[in-house]
Amino acid sequence: MERGLGLDPGTLPHYRYRWVTPEELGEEPSTTPNTVGLGGNRDAIAVYPHLDHELVHLIFEEQAGRGCDFFYEGIAEALEWAPEMLPSPPYYDPRPFLAYNRRDNGFTFYGVADGFTTYLLGTYGRAAFVELLRRCPYEADEAEIRGLFAELFGDLDEVVADYIGSDACPEEV
Repeated sequence: MERGLGLDPGTLPHYRYRWVTPEELGEEPSTTPNTVGLGGNRDAIAVYPHLDHELVHLIFEEQAGRGCDFFYEGIAEALEWAPEMLPSPPYYDPRPFLAYNRRDNGFTFYGVADGFTTYLLGTYGRAAFVELLRRCPYEADEAEIRGLFAELFGDLDEVVADYIGSDACPEEV
């Protein structure tokens, strides 16, 4: 790495990825029965040898912090798939799910978060989305999310109407 890229490996952030059995993962305190991986604090653990979803968490957490679950899981879902697997219509209204978190709601919002996050990334760009993650607290309620949304993207209801009315999610995310 030092020769090829001119980078000193000792100066780069280090992440740990652990491949474990389902039983070992089940011993982790924040798992639910359907959990296949966890990622955060430069550490990922999964029942698969490679799970992009958890790697995305590590990278974005480093840039933007933990953020509210809807968008934190949305970015991991949006970037784990190949372009040919992008969400397609019909798109579901994300507003009822914005204040959801995995602890209280399981995985019920992941598909909706994936589609809406993909749309936001393709329409408004990565910088605005990272800023949303950075400023949106984990326990944010809908009013907090609406306020941040207005600052970064515009009126939530108008953006959702555009999203639901769109033909396809942007391919460039």
